[in-house]
Amino acid sequence: MLCSIDLSKNLWAFGLSAEPMDGNAPLTDTIALPSTVSQMRKSPYNTDTTPANLTDPWFFEGYALYRTEIELTPEAGCTYVLHLERTRTTCVWVNGVSCGTRNSLVGAHRY
Repeated sequence: MLCSIDLSKNLWAFGLSAEPMDGNAPLTDTIALPSTVSQMRKSPYNTDTTPANLTDPWFFEGYALYRTEIELTPEAGCTYVLHLERTRTTCVWVNGVSCGTRNSLVGAHRY
């Protein structure tokens, strides 16, 4: 049996970097989910826009780290799955331990 927790109700700790970060990197910002870095205007404003192209005004290339704390209560026969949609490469840590990496633009990432 899959049990569900709505993680979009949480305010997540958040950070951007040009370099890869591990799960313990210090974060100084927050972000509300579901949303994107662009929707929440978390990246620098992009002044290099072209009217002929669909240019994102809050464009960012690099790495984003999201962190939240939840408490999972043990329930008989319950399996928890983290399902991430419309994302690029993801890495997930639970209690400081890596749960793996997924890299797909066409399918959801499930941990």
